[in-house]
Amino acid sequence: MSIDVSCLCLTHGRHWLLAEAVESFRRQRIGSLTSELLIVNDCPEQELVCDMPGVVVVNTNEWIPDLSRKTNFAMVWARGRHACLWDDDDISLPGRIADGVSRMAGTLCYRPTACWSWGCGHITHMGQPLLCAAMFDRMAAIESGGCIEGEWNDKSLWDRFWPSGNVVQYQPKPEESQYIYRWAGIGWHESGGGEPDARVRAAQFRKAALGDPRFTPGRVEIKPEWKSNYRADVAMAIRTGKGDVLK
Repeated sequence: MSIDVSCLCLTHGRHWLLAEAVESFRRQRIGSLTSELLIVNDCPEQELVCDMPGVVVVNTNEWIPDLSRKTNFAMVWARGRHACLWDDDDISLPGRIADGVSRMAGTLCYRPTACWSWGCGHITHMGQPLLCAAMFDRMAAIESGGCIEGEWNDKSLWDRFWPSGNVVQYQPKPEESQYIYRWAGIGWHESGGGEPDARVRAAQFRKAALGDPRFTPGRVEIKPEWKSNYRADVAMAIRTGKGDVLK
């Protein structure tokens, strides 16, 4: 079966976030498009399982200490013509996949330059960093060399596409934005707070994940759910002009 879009969810020890990431995938309105959610888990201490249709879980036996290498691994495993990053701590609203495919329009990469941002209970519409909300041609990414190991995965991949000129950027209005960028809410993030060394960033991330009191070793089943009605929350933020609707 051919797949139109592969959503690449790279995770490590943060199973408590995956329920919302999977639910974001389940709620996508894609019409005749086909899609898969590829969850790549490189935490050997934990086995993830999910029986929702369209979800593929790859549990590796060893840790991949570089997010760029892990992204390249996921792109090779995936089957979709198009691909998008599906960060485990972010929310994709139901129109994200269909909107991304339609706006690519034969290009190598579509990048929205604005999205919703959530943090400390507040939601605002802001400029969008790099590729976390983008859609791109998977094989073109692989053939270009993929993410550069040792660098930030989204920046290095964007740097592959940008010189070609075959990209489209668009600044969506608040009512068009289909992505909510969030922090995990526990004071650490895979971007590493500016740490330049990719292996150090990965090691810090792994240490924090395994040390979190919510971490559960062994077999963990992911059951999709949203903790809030994010479509309604965004609609209320637009309607009222208040940026404090996500709790």
